[in-house]
Amino acid sequence: MMTDIKVISLNVNGLNNPIKRKKILLKLKREGGYIIFLQETHLSKEEHQKLERIADAVVFSSSHSSARRGVAILVRNNIPFQVGKLLADKDGRYILVEGKIEETEITLLNIHNPPEQGPELMAKMIALITSEAKGTTIMGGDLNLIMDPKLDCQYNVKHKAEKTSALLKRAEAEIGIIDVWRKIHPNERDYTYYSKAHNKYSRLDYFFMFKSDLEKVKQSSIGKIDISDHAIISMELTLAIEKGVSTWRLNSSLLNDIEFKKRMATTIKQYIEINDNGEVSPLMVWKGAKAVIRGEIIAFSSFKRKQREKERNNLVNKLTILQEEHKNRSSKQILDEIDEIKKRIDYLDMEKIERELTFAKQNYYDSGPRAQKLLAWRLRRQNNKASIFKIKDRTGNMLIKRSEIAKEFVKYYQKLYALEIQENRMEKNLKVFGIYHSARSNGRSKQSSN
Repeated sequence: MMTDIKVISLNVNGLNNPIKRKKILLKLKREGGYIIFLQETHLSKEEHQKLERIADAVVFSSSHSSARRGVAILVRNNIPFQVGKLLADKDGRYILVEGKIEETEITLLNIHNPPEQGPELMAKMIALITSEAKGTTIMGGDLNLIMDPKLDCQYNVKHKAEKTSALLKRAEAEIGIIDVWRKIHPNERDYTYYSKAHNKYSRLDYFFMFKSDLEKVKQSSIGKIDISDHAIISMELTLAIEKGVSTWRLNSSLLNDIEFKKRMATTIKQYIEINDNGEVSPLMVWKGAKAVIRGEIIAFSSFKRKQREKERNNLVNKLTILQEEHKNRSSKQILDEIDEIKKRIDYLDMEKIERELTFAKQNYYDSGPRAQKLLAWRLRRQNNKASIFKIKDRTGNMLIKRSEIAKEFVKYYQKLYALEIQENRMEKNLKVFGIYHSARSNGRSKQSSN
């Protein structure tokens, strides 16, 4: 099955603050990324592990000895990713992960090229993907360079990382890597970074892939500069994988909503009046009630969510228009309007974070790695360990796709239970035969004694 997978990259400019960390993860969730590159996390190895608990993802990271730099790759738990090789920089500048998503080989290389870094790091990265990359290869992150000063910089000026840019351009010609966004938008001007100090926009964040993999790319885009000083960059790939399914859970914050409680009371009352008539068993009434209640909760939650998203989308659209205007005409008035809209968006995000903290009980988690091991975290790890990524069928063939694994289990248990039924019948027949044989033997004994 061909599935679209969204890949995201963002320089987060620090995740030490728990509130900012939650805001960033909320934004990434809203963007719908399945594979996420983060730069400048400023987290230690232990702090990176926290991301697994609140992001519902497997995290691969590289940290610096001090609270700076740091990169991480997040792969959502509903993507069946199997790690083959992991290469991490001790200075927190890059991490390479090579593995498989079902039968598809994939290599992920996340880079943060510090501004003070010379061309040596990029030379190492080019050598790395040349020697280590397998299958579909994605190299991306905050490269802190400008590939084309005429299109990638607001004022058409040279960037100090000119030597690094030249090295990357040579790699494009020699090993066939390509700037994905620029390939899809050859003459477009857009930027991923805004410097308040210099009042200047630049495109510093990139995705590179081999030309042979470009046919898998559906689209590539640059987002808004809002929660960080960098914009999210994203692209959608079409890969031969199957997505997992999620489990529905009640959002307990709804129990404090007066409108919700009134609506549910009316729904339950109407259901009981119609169905609890003495003709239907209590068990069936209860089972039907659960389905009706769940459907009503989902409908109400969807209505409320759409209301909030409509307001937020209107603000984001207004922010987009103002930022485009500011890119073409620097004005303090426009900048002030941008800041006001960002504050309003931030307020809406904070409301959602509060709901999610109540929902997921993440307030216990924030006490750090030495905190109590939450039941939710244990269950998530337990479920992950219990997941089956591959099995051998009866003929010895390796099965990797989830649908094939499920079918093989169905066949196995059908055969197993059919065998048990046959054994039970045989045992019953033997018992009957034993009784008949015993009766005949007793009859013969009586005849011989007479």
